[in-house]
Amino acid sequence: MKKIKTIILVMLFALTLNAQEQKSKTDKFKINELIILPHIGKVLKDNLKELNVTDIQMQRVSKEVKQIFPPKFQALIREAFPIEKRVQRKVLKGATPDELKEDLDKIAQLKREAINIKIEALNAFKKIFTQEQWSMITKLSK
Repeated sequence: MKKIKTIILVMLFALTLNAQEQKSKTDKFKINELIILPHIGKVLKDNLKELNVTDIQMQRVSKEVKQIFPPKFQALIREAFPIEKRVQRKVLKGATPDELKEDLDKIAQLKREAINIKIEALNAFKKIFTQEQWSMITKLSK
């Protein structure tokens, strides 16, 4: 009877670990931005008709924004991610702010570069659309 209880406990423990592992896989590349700015691409995708977006505008979005900014932004976030994880592990082991300074400075630098790219992308979007469209986009993004 004791052996069965032990086996059941081990199985429950294994299931719990597996569930936690699956959860961590979904959080693997969660992007924590320095400043939260609107995600214009989603607004466009969900509201193309209402915004009266032309084919030419969509071509410009693809050429001037999507092909340039996301790869740069994602590369910086991917570079910051393992450093963030390392800092989290070190903090749990009792690291001090002085011990973490180099990693924290690197994260701040990468996220600053990423937010600059996001700002440039938003400005590029703004140049593509009319004032009326941009006004609607900003309202829909809130």
